[in-house]
Amino acid sequence: MKRDTYKVILLSSLIIISIIQTYSLWLGDVLGHKFFIEKTLIPIKPESIWLNTGGEYTKAYKVSSYKNEYENIILELQNNLSQGIDINEEKKYNWKELFNTKGIIYDYNIEVVLGEVMAKPAEFPHTFDTVLVSLSGDKLIYLINQTQGYYFVITFENSFTASKRIFDIILENENNMIKYQPSIKDLKAPYLEGNIFLANISPSSPLVYVPIKFQNNLEDEKDKMLILDRCVDDFFDKPIMKEVEINKEGIITFTEPMKAIVKYFPKGSMEYVNLNVKSNNVDTTRLEAYNVAMSFIQNSSAFLDSLKESLYLENVTKNNNIYTFNFNIMYENHKVVISNSMKEFLNLEYMISIQVRDNEIVSGKWAMLDITPINLEYEKCIEEGYASPIDTMYSLLKQEGYEPVFKNVECVYTLEGINMITNLRWGIKYEDKWYYPVLLDF
Repeated sequence: MKRDTYKVILLSSLIIISIIQTYSLWLGDVLGHKFFIEKTLIPIKPESIWLNTGGEYTKAYKVSSYKNEYENIILELQNNLSQGIDINEEKKYNWKELFNTKGIIYDYNIEVVLGEVMAKPAEFPHTFDTVLVSLSGDKLIYLINQTQGYYFVITFENSFTASKRIFDIILENENNMIKYQPSIKDLKAPYLEGNIFLANISPSSPLVYVPIKFQNNLEDEKDKMLILDRCVDDFFDKPIMKEVEINKEGIITFTEPMKAIVKYFPKGSMEYVNLNVKSNNVDTTRLEAYNVAMSFIQNSSAFLDSLKESLYLENVTKNNNIYTFNFNIMYENHKVVISNSMKEFLNLEYMISIQVRDNEIVSGKWAMLDITPINLEYEKCIEEGYASPIDTMYSLLKQEGYEPVFKNVECVYTLEGINMITNLRWGIKYEDKWYYPVLLDF
């Protein structure tokens, strides 16, 4: 009798599980395809983190953004800012002298507020674009606004133990790393905005790099439709009900009527549009919207891992309560710049663009290009220092009647085509446009 009872219970359980699975398959997992703000927020990440040795002849080393050290340094800053700090709200203005300090420097592409670095509300309204944590034993943090030319001083109670350990380990291996020079302590400072870390490259200390190739590997997959079908399911409430259309140009459109549209472009990009955004008039902060965007990217299989692992926030805009977060990527610590022709070809201004309103994703556009390293029998390297590209670019613009001040000078990869070898080269950013004067490519 008991055995029959167990059989009935087991059979009933299997039937219930089957019904639930069938329900989910047809009607969708209501929460599974929504991207929303987590209870625990993450801070806005800096574009780059630098270890500054300090002193009159200071040099800096870049922390790899794709390694655990990078995340640990960010986490320790967040934790220490959240526990026992004292802020001196007197503005100070001789910020350039701070780069003589031994410490960790967090560089942001945008001006942030303290709460966006702590990932929690903070009663401190002033913005800054650089954080400098002193490792000289004085327990000071400097919040620097290079654009507006001021800084604030924070005293903290805890110690940056993990960051100090990472600092020491990296300096023990400094012979294998490229040294960088703070531009404000260089003769080229008058030609550059704020501080830029300039790579000290020379024939005796070359920058060795790996050439790369951008390609849309999905186009070579015989199961392309099956792979795409699985990827786009993240974006639909009822995946099995979605409609599929392929036009003569090979553009594949997945639609859930009145819910969402996802388009795949064979040139190498995807696009998502939420057709069911509700205007809840939720007072969403920029940090909350950033977390929604990051959750959308990290939790979807439609974004390539190579993009997820190496992205950085390029800029943020807000219009009609819609935040637009624009991300680009790095490869081996070097920025990937999209050429104007490829922006037009891919119909993308950035590697990833995400729009958020009222804690909901409005739309998104992103690249579907894998990065493949090109293995050669010999080493590729750059031996020319930063002075030559700066001087060349300055002379060219001077001849045109300009008095240029450059926004950035660094070695970058430029996405100029699909399936072509891309080398690292010096680039100069002037008025939000990249130039390559050494190669006379402008």
